[in-house]
Parts: sequence; structure tokens; C-alpha cells
Amino acid sequence: RPGPYYGLIGSAAPRLAEPTYSGPGRGRAADRGGGRAAGGARVPVDGPAGGPASLPAAGLAEPAAVRGEPGPLRAEAGAVRADAGAGLAGPGPEARVGGAPEGAGRTDRAAAVFFLKIAVDSAQRRRGTLESLPRELRRSFLARMERRYRDLFACLVQEGRTAEALAVLGLLKEEELSGLDPASIPASSPENGPDPATLAAGRARESARAAAAPPAERAERPAPKAERPDLFSGTRDEAAWLALAAAAERGASLEKERSDLEGKRSGSGLSPADGRRLEELPALIAGAKAAYEDVCARAPEILRASEPGLSPASWAGARLSERQAALSGMGRGATLVHALSEESALYLVTVTAGSVTARESAVGRDDLAAMAGKFRDMVANTSLDPKDAAKSLYDALIAPVKGDLDRAGTATLMLSLDGALRYAPMAALWDGESWLAERYPLALFTESTPARLSDPAFSGRASVRAMGVTAAWPGFPALPGVASELAAVVRSAVSPEGALEGEARLDGEFTRGTLAASLSSDAPVVHVASHFKLDPASLDNTVLLLGDGGNISLREIQSGGDLDFRGLDLLTLSACDTASGASGGEGKEVESLGEVVQRAGASAVLATLMPVDDRSAPELMREFYRLRYQEGEDKAGALRGAQLLVMRDERTHPGPPEGGGVQAPDGGREAAAQEGGREAAAQEGESTRGTALSAAGTEAPGEPRAARWEGTGFSHPFFWSTFVIMGSWK
Repeated sequence: RPGPYYGLIGSAAPRLAEPTYSGPGRGRAADRGGGRAAGGARVPVDGPAGGPASLPAAGLAEPAAVRGEPGPLRAEAGAVRADAGAGLAGPGPEARVGGAPEGAGRTDRAAAVFFLKIAVDSAQRRRGTLESLPRELRRSFLARMERRYRDLFACLVQEGRTAEALAVLGLLKEEELSGLDPASIPASSPENGPDPATLAAGRARESARAAAAPPAERAERPAPKAERPDLFSGTRDEAAWLALAAAAERGASLEKERSDLEGKRSGSGLSPADGRRLEELPALIAGAKAAYEDVCARAPEILRASEPGLSPASWAGARLSERQAALSGMGRGATLVHALSEESALYLVTVTAGSVTARESAVGRDDLAAMAGKFRDMVANTSLDPKDAAKSLYDALIAPVKGDLDRAGTATLMLSLDGALRYAPMAALWDGESWLAERYPLALFTESTPARLSDPAFSGRASVRAMGVTAAWPGFPALPGVASELAAVVRSAVSPEGALEGEARLDGEFTRGTLAASLSSDAPVVHVASHFKLDPASLDNTVLLLGDGGNISLREIQSGGDLDFRGLDLLTLSACDTASGASGGEGKEVESLGEVVQRAGASAVLATLMPVDDRSAPELMREFYRLRYQEGEDKAGALRGAQLLVMRDERTHPGPPEGGGVQAPDGGREAAAQEGGREAAAQEGESTRGTALSAAGTEAPGEPRAARWEGTGFSHPFFWSTFVIMGSWK
């Protein structure tokens, strides 16, 4: 049951009737046929204008019922309409909303936006009650609700309401994270506001870390700002929502009065006046129901009469202003591109400090996932040339916004990705002349990134605490190259060429206790080279392998305890498949790692999207740390510089370390490629960390066989494109 207001609406619950879309290829048959509210009555949104006189008298100027602390309506009326948008078959250029046969009604996407907002508002309000549900039921509900968020985003973009669309996209990202686990939105999330215990923990450590920086940099980082989503206030939907609120509030009040009188009758009895009032209430409640239905029927008329535009003081307007202020603080050239894939289109929204531009790429969700999967497989096979696959994905994702990037003078490109795009190494996109990493420093954007961008940039004397695993453990192969990676990272008597001063712990010395101690030290960098098993369905099953064979779950990182990341400038997870998930997945788990670690207090995460090579990784990491902490480059620029160094290294590299493995491209290994690429090579022994990826099946039936890679050294994208920055790239 949706909530107490269900009793008021009953069988007269309004419903957004199944729409039809005139846009080609927009329909999703899987979603057709849903959407009837509890009682199943159809109320045509395109119904006749003019309602009962009680509508104006209901009091449209009663904002207390819908703003601030939620009253009965604000808390429950949306729940009644949770299914209001279930009949939406997918956003198209024009949505015909109404119960009349196709062709008999009028197109009105604005009404679709209004009712989808009600459905999303309901989902937001019910999130806190999901923890008690069985996991599979909870996931089913969240998947159903996710469809509403996506439909609403697309409709808003098509209406030109990009600020509101971006706000809804932020809610969708929260919904995705909550889908991993019932408690995956911590108390310090933007929605719930800062948790005092979390904010209090780590103050001393943060002060110690900041002490090494100049006085101007020692300011304490601000806590995440509390927000309460309000999809209606300050938008063109506000008048319709207030009308619906007033009508429903009137009915709810009458229902409560009847319930109180009936209780009184069964107890002490009714006075004559109370008895007469009880007899009057059924007709009044019926009138309230009719008034509520009338508001739903007249929603398009009310929306047409409403002033278009968005108040800067609205929730969506404020979110956009804060995001643009964060971009402005990054200096000239910081640009953010949001990508959301739908059934027949990829929506791209480019945000700069002074502009927002929305564009559409004509590639559907399934085709995009296939392109991203093929691209990733080609990058993972060092014997094959990935440029054709990389160019196809570039044309879908970057080419449509290239003019916007040029006009903005983009110097650093942040990407907020969706679906299978989150598995693809964006640095290896190919524009026909160069890799994307050669054009821009890149960073992945998550919803916690704006708060982290306000963190003061570290500028003091840097040190590192590095830990790693070389030994094999059940389910995890040995990582012999980790020792050389830590030697490249940590400067010591035995490794004088290491990038940073610090301490290194290998195998048995790498325990939960040493990790906690490293996080509690004043070192701004913690580097971990180990296996990281990411489970797309659970934070508890997403685990980091420790050197003693134990593990730490992402849930434990989220909950804090003895693992406190506050004040950390960078957490590096140079681990196999750190941020990649199962084949055919949606990539939600990719963002989960960066999001959870940022919310735990770290300014940024450097992670990997696929297994890393044990010979190129030390060179890349050494150069990254040198550029970032010795030369003063920002993190995104330092990563790009390290990638350029590796890709342009034309030396003939030695063969794989003892035990075999995939050679650098100039080493050939034709037979391995013919037998399934890196997977076949893995049968002889790995020089990469973790599960090998096969390139078998990268060509669709009838496609020509992929070209061979002709580059030398570590120029193939596999050796340099796998690392990604999430969070503050300063």
C-alpha cells in the first residue's frame, strides 16, 4: 500500500494513461501496460477544461502543505502516484498523455514531466523504508523506479529544462548507489546532511596533514551540505502541484475528521451536532475526490498557464549554481560532460562555469553497450589495433560535444558516465588523429566530486604509505610485479629512484592494522597494489585483498570505524579490475568505489578499469607521483603526463618476467593472439594482475577481422589507459 493517502483516493486514483510516442524507435514494450494506480481508474489528463467551483476555494496558496516539513500530503500524496508514470514507454520527441485513443488527444510532454515528477518524488520519499524489504524485492523496486528517473531526465532535456534534468540525474546516481545495498547512502550523504560523528572523527588527523601546507591551505574542509530534494518549487510545475496538494489536503482532512468521529461514536458516543457532521462527510469526501481527479485532468491546462523558466532559488537551480561555482573555482577550461544512455539516444549535457548545453547522439543504449564492450576488449588485447572501435565510441560520445568543448576552451575534461560506458577507458578514445588523453587531462565525475573540488589542494612536502600483495591466495593469483611497483613509488636506500619518501609494506606486513595506521598518519597519499574484487550487487562482497589473506569490504570503508580517510589527498588502488565489473553489467559498481571513498573523506581516488601490466605500471606510477607531488601538476594533468610518457616510450622492452605473460607489442606473441589473445597468454603465466580478458568475439558475425597492432614499446592503450582519477583532480 502506497501510504495513508491511499485510503482517500481508493478506486478513483488518477493515472497517467499509457502514452504513445511519435518519435521513431522510442517505445519500450516491456514497460507498456504498467501504471494503473491502486484502484485502476483511468483519469484522462487531456480531459475537459473547467472543474468544480471547489477547486479555487481549495486554497492554492497553502505552501505549508507542500514545502518545508512534509505534511500529510507532502509525505504521502506522491506515494499514491508512485505508479503514475509506469505507462511511459520511453521519452520521445512528443508524448501524448491521456486516456483517449491514439490520434484523439493532444501531445503534451509537459504533463508527462509533471506526473513523472510525482513518481520520482514518491520514490525519493520511500527510499528510507526499503531496508526492511527482502533484497530481491528491494532491487526489483529500485530497478522499476530507476526507469522513472531516466524517463524524467530525458523528457526534461527535450523540454530544454537542463538544470532540472541534471538535478534528476543526481538523484538517479543516488538511486543507483542505494541499489547496491540498503544502507549504501551514508549519514553524511548530500541528501541526509552531515553526520556529526563522522564530521568529528578525523579532525586531528586532517589538521596534522594540513600542517605541512602553507597557512592559506590549512582551512578545514567544509562538510557536505545538507539538501532536501524539491522537484516542484520554483519550477513551472509548482502551480499544478499546489493545486493537487490543496485538493488532496482537503480530502485528507475530511477523511481524518470522519475517522475521529467514528472512533468517538464507538467510544463515548456522538453529540447531535457530531452525528449530523458525520452524515455530511461522505458527500464532502466524494467532492474532494472529484476535485482531486479534476486537478489531474486539468494538469496540462494549469501547466500551459504557468510561467516557464526556473527560479535560481529552486532546488535544481541552486544545485546547478553550486556545480558551476565549483567549476569556476577550478579556473578557466574546466568542463563537465554528463552522458545518459536511453533506448534510442545518448543524451549529452555539457556544463561549464557559465553555460549548460544539451545535445543528443543518435545511438541507442544496446548499441552503445555493444560498442563499449568491443572497445574494452580491443584495448585489453595488445595484439589488436583498437583504433576503429575507439573511433566509433568517440563519434558517439565526444564528437557531438566537440564544438562545445572547443568554445569553452576546455583544458580539463570531467566525464559523468552511464551504463557500459563506465567500463571503457576514456583516455583511449581515438578521434582519427590522436588519443583523447593526448587532447585533454581527464577525470571521472561522481556526485560527491563538487564537494571534494572545494578541498584545499595539497601543496606541502608529500610522503606516501604504500602496501601490496605479491603472494597467491585462494581465488587470487600471485602478483610478482607489485614489489617493483612499490619500489618505483617509495624512495628508500634500496630504491633511491622511488618517487616519494615514505614506507612500503609487503605481504604479511600489509594488514588491516597497518592500513588503518597509514590512514591515521600525516601522509597525504596511500598507495595499495593488490587485488580488488568488485561485486556489482553488494558492498559487502566488494573486497580488497590484504597481505595476510584477509580482506576489507567496501562496506567497512563506508562505515568508517578504524579506517578514516578524512584529509587524504589521494588513495591509489593499483589493483586488478578495481573499478570494473562483470561482463554485461551496467557499470554502477564503477562509480560506487569512487563515491564511497570520497564520502569517507578522501579527496580523490586513482583506480584501474582492467588488469594492469606489471612492467608499464611502475613507470607510469613513478612519473605520476613525480609530476603531481614534485612538479606541482594537478592530478588529472599528472596522470595525462604519465600516460604520454608511457605511450611515447619507444624503447624495446625486455620480455615478460619469469613465469611468462603477455609481451609488450614489439614482442609479437602471434600464437597467443591467435589462441584468444591475453587469455591464451595467461595459460603460460601472467605479467598482468588478475583475470585475463579474451578478445575472442570482438568481431560481430560478418565483420572483418580486427587489424593487428603495429606499434612499439608500450604505445598500445592497454599499457597506459587503464588508470582513472575520480574526485578532486586538483
